Amino acid sequence: MQKFLLTDAAPSAPDPAGATSTTAAPTPPAASAPAAQTYRLIANPTALSPHVGKKLELTGTLEEPVATATTESSAGSESKGATLKVESGKIVAASCSQ
Repeated sequence: MQKFLLTDAAPSAPDPAGATSTTAAPTPPAASAPAAQTYRLIANPTALSPHVGKKLELTGTLEEPVATATTESSAGSESKGATLKVESGKIVAASCSQ
């Protein structure tokens, strides 16, 4: 199972239905650098794969990490970070730098 991270994400204001949009590019974990706001994506990998490295606007539900007794440790933060359950998305730019 392929996993994706959304890096350098900037959340927008929630809509009345409670969905949140974020704009950034899905990045495979091995190629990503730590960012201020990074989310693990729950989405169809077939739909995301062609868009790695592009700037996207994703809409979905944020699932905050569950607090544990070892929250002071930053090790393994990728697996304990917030998750975005993607419901829809659109391409904003051909690359993240645009």
